[in-house]
Amino acid sequence: ADLSARLGGDEFGIAMPDTGLEQAAEVVTRIQDALRGKTAGADPPIELELSFGATESQPGFDYQQSFEIADRLLYREKRRHQARRARRTARDGRLRESKTSSLSTSSPVTR
Repeated sequence: ADLSARLGGDEFGIAMPDTGLEQAAEVVTRIQDALRGKTAGADPPIELELSFGATESQPGFDYQQSFEIADRLLYREKRRHQARRARRTARDGRLRESKTSSLSTSSPVTR
């Protein structure tokens, strides 16, 4: 009864009508492990970020409402990844800058 499809770009959806959130979390973990296993040991290394949004059917919700909730959660997770990546990039830039400046301010060697 499950259905998976590409929604567009790098986004995929999985509809699992008979699955609760706890079971969906297990599916997410299996997907993450499988995809990371495919990139392990790649040369050059592949940085892989995965974002997921999940919702459980609620009485009175139709498919579209459930999809919209999951989509909002997915984008919240994507923004978290982007913010973490921006902090890491800024930190790495500061580290490179500090290493460069410490090298450039060193005293000349005389003989």
